[in-house]
Amino acid sequence: MNRSIVINETCNPPTANHQHKKIVRVGNFSKLADTPKLRSAIEFWTELLKDHRPETPFEGPVSFEMTLSYPWLKSEKKANLVKGRIFKCTQPDLDNIEKTVIDVLGKLAFFKNDSQIAIKRTRKIYSNAPGISITLEEMIDDYHIWLPL
Repeated sequence: MNRSIVINETCNPPTANHQHKKIVRVGNFSKLADTPKLRSAIEFWTELLKDHRPETPFEGPVSFEMTLSYPWLKSEKKANLVKGRIFKCTQPDLDNIEKTVIDVLGKLAFFKNDSQIAIKRTRKIYSNAPGISITLEEMIDDYHIWLPL
């Protein structure tokens, strides 16, 4: 039987992501380090997700779905507000947010390795109801239906 975890939180999603790194010198070497903004975002995601951890990490392929609902901009057109939600086509970049969230999920042992994520779908929207929705599903029993014939 497939296990799944559904997380729905009302909040303003953070905008910092893995693109917020800086180069620092350590002796004769340089390395990438997290900025305070990125560390704050990682803390946010850790606090949000830690209480939803599975008893044991997911096995096999995992499906990951996330919706980030941002509050409307004050300058948003009334025609868009009436729609209730529209896609957010501005920063932060979707792939960088995913990387931050998936790294935190991995550190919290939702799965053994992020390479287990076989299906991924993420949306950024402006909405009347800001928040975060994440669904993880272990696809052990039916992963074959996703494979081509």
